[in-house]
Formats: sequence, structure tokens, C-alpha cells
Amino acid sequence: MTGFTPETDMALLVAARGQGAESGLWRWTRGGAGWEGRLLAAAHDLSALAVHPVLPVVYATAGEGAGRLLAWRLGPEGADPVAALDTGGVEPAHLAIDPDGRVLLVANYGSSDLALWPLAADGGVAGAPRIVPLSGRGPDPERQEAAHPHQILVRSDGVVVVVDLGADMLREFRLDPAGPGLEPLRTQPLPPGSGPRHAVFLPDGRMAVAGELGNTLLVGAGQAWQTVPATGLARAGHARWARNYPGDIALGPGGIVHLANRSLCTLASFDPGGPVARLVGEIETGVEWPQHLLVLGDHVLVAGWDTGRVVAHPLRSGIPAAPQALFDCPGACWIAVFRSGQQELRG
Repeated sequence: MTGFTPETDMALLVAARGQGAESGLWRWTRGGAGWEGRLLAAAHDLSALAVHPVLPVVYATAGEGAGRLLAWRLGPEGADPVAALDTGGVEPAHLAIDPDGRVLLVANYGSSDLALWPLAADGGVAGAPRIVPLSGRGPDPERQEAAHPHQILVRSDGVVVVVDLGADMLREFRLDPAGPGLEPLRTQPLPPGSGPRHAVFLPDGRMAVAGELGNTLLVGAGQAWQTVPATGLARAGHARWARNYPGDIALGPGGIVHLANRSLCTLASFDPGGPVARLVGEIETGVEWPQHLLVLGDHVLVAGWDTGRVVAHPLRSGIPAAPQALFDCPGACWIAVFRSGQQELRG
């Protein structure tokens, strides 16, 4: 078994969530002496990152209360600020960019709305966002008293899929880059109380969804969904809560779906190909509160928020093996890939 070795032009960007001096945007590279990290920009309460599809610009959501959108242009010497704007809402949880790099979208979890900005040709963003309010609720009185968008996915055909934890549904919109605007297309209801958090597209057109509140994995499309437990373990969680809260989800080689069980601190893997999704592996991540997953080649990288560490699970026939610790980064909650070739487009 070999350790995770990034490609020569690859750096890992990590959102270090918190309010300390080490909180903010980090860049990690691997050299002859091992992994080396540098704090590029100090920032409080980062929640997610998105890298421009072509330009050397990275965007971030931030804020436990009033939301902030931050952006930096990366170069060999560091990061230059591009934007620091209000998201027009509360507690932004996620952001996405359309494949052509024309529109930036933010999910304002706490205020039940989406925010949209047009992106300039140089990746810049300015002004107040266009706000798209969402309505709905679910049976959980504490977590589902209103719509709570938690993730935004943009398909190559321009359809935007919003994962709504509060209303137990997937919302589909047609993206109009010129507005920018969103035209509602349809909603896909999910089992009441499932609390969908994150999702991935499967090769056969279905989706796999992490059910945070139901402690489940959901697989399906339209009105037809199957539900299986998120874990094969019967014990209580030990990170933050006894109740298990599934979090991020990722699609790996061979169509295997990987799901982070944050309270249990495990990585569960499922084969969604049969009549019912089948648990094919579950392994300890070696970190507390595995917040974000990133599949790179034959490894699954995990950001352990409470531990402040990033680890890599090598994949054996698509199933994660024991993790390798890569580096410690306080409050590590999100990982993104940045390639040095993008710096050549600067200016």
C-alpha cells in the first residue's frame, strides 16, 4: 500500500474553521520534506470553498450569523483579496459555480434562501446578490421549522439542484446566467424527517443523498427513493453527540458511494447498484467529526474538523483502507484542489 502523493502541479486548499489566529484559508503542498502549509488569508468561521473552473480564484462562505462571501486571487506569493461581501442571508452553508464560470450561487441555510451573483471575466464579484427565497418545512421542530438549503449542485446542462434539509426535498432550477436568475423546474420529495444534507449524482441518473436527521443514505430519483441505515454499527456516537449525524458524501471509483458518519467518526461505503444500496465497508477515519470528503484518484481525503487534521484513505477495489495522516490544520472543515497551472492565467 502506498501513501497519497499529489500530482506535481497540485495543492490542497483547506478551510480552517474557527475564530482564532490560525483560522482561514490554508494552502498545503508536498515536497521532499513532507507536507508544508501556509495560511494565505485569515478569516473567521469559513464553511465551504469553491475554486473557479479556469481562473486562479477561490471563493468561500463564512459566518455563523450574518453571512459573508469571501474571494481571493491566488498566486505564487500568496492570496490577494477579490471580494468581501454580505450574502444577503444568515449562516451560509455551501456555494457553487456554474461550469462556465459565469454565476456564483450561495445557500443561506439560516435564512432559507439562495444568493446569486454574476461573475466578471476575471472572476471578480461585486454588489448585492439576487436573493431567491425558499419555503417549506419538515417534521423536526428544531431543525425543520423552515426551509434550510444545505448544498447546491450544478449539472453540466445548467440545472441547479438544491439539497434542502429543512423541507426534506431536492429542488431543481433552470439557471439563467444573464440575470442571473433561477427558474423553478420541479421538486423531489424525500422521506419526512430524513433531513437531506449533501448529495452526489450517480452514473445511471439517480442520486445518493446523505440523510443527516434520519441517519440514513437515500438513493433514487423523482418519487422513488430507497432508504438504508447510514452505518452498520449499533454503538452510540462519541464525537459531539451520541446520536449519529451523517454529513458529507462522495462518489468514488467503481460507483461506490462514501458517506461520513460524523458522530461515529467512520467512513461508510455503499454499492448503490442493486435493488437496495448495500453497505460494503465501514472504517474508522482516525479523526473526530469528519466534516468533508474529497475523492482524488485512488484515495478518499477526509477533513476532521474537531481533530484539526486531514487524512487519506487508500482505496482497495474501491473500498477505503486504514487512513494515513497527511497534516494537521486547526479546524479543517473543507478541502479543495488548486492546480498551479491556473496561476498562469493571472492578470
